[in-house]
Amino acid sequence: VWGGGRGAMEAAAEVALEVEDDERAKGRLLSAERADGMELEWRLCEWRELSSVEAYAVAQLRVDVFVVEQQCVYSEFDGQDLITGALHLLALKPSDASVAGRPPQLAAYLRILPPKDTAKVGAPGRLGRIIVHPGFRGSNLGTELVRRGVEACEAQYNTKTVAISAQAHLAKFYARNGFCAIGEGYLEDGIPHIAMIRSTA
Repeated sequence: VWGGGRGAMEAAAEVALEVEDDERAKGRLLSAERADGMELEWRLCEWRELSSVEAYAVAQLRVDVFVVEQQCVYSEFDGQDLITGALHLLALKPSDASVAGRPPQLAAYLRILPPKDTAKVGAPGRLGRIIVHPGFRGSNLGTELVRRGVEACEAQYNTKTVAISAQAHLAKFYARNGFCAIGEGYLEDGIPHIAMIRSTA
């Protein structure tokens, strides 16, 4: 499941992350828990807090999904990853302890951006680049990813409203997660989208 202006990937591509010394201790370790039979570590951090290998893995997955599979030619790296207040939520599956040196795997990812109108109190924060690795679909991980993203967004920007630019065919999924469509649909990079918003105010 993914949104924020890009498409869906059908073919699986292995994405691995490497633990680099204490780099992964930076950022916020939200939890390490089991869900639907999977043990996942959830991390929330700024881009600069990612290790070089983690950043590479995130970049690779985003390009594989949003550019290659969708055959959508656009600039995936738009400068928004580095802006003040931007956060990145990663779900990591620990490696098999029996395989020495094998890094954890990136199971899911999304990006959290501050409100466009930072001067307006309660303006909506934004979720985007929402991805579940193809090897982890069918386990409700997309729902958990969005839930955690919403919570982090609300806490980071002190808002009760979260906005997304959703692919039109995923509107029902986001509706099940509390989002409502606003306005008319539109094309973004040649793909039908619709603006959606979630408010608990």
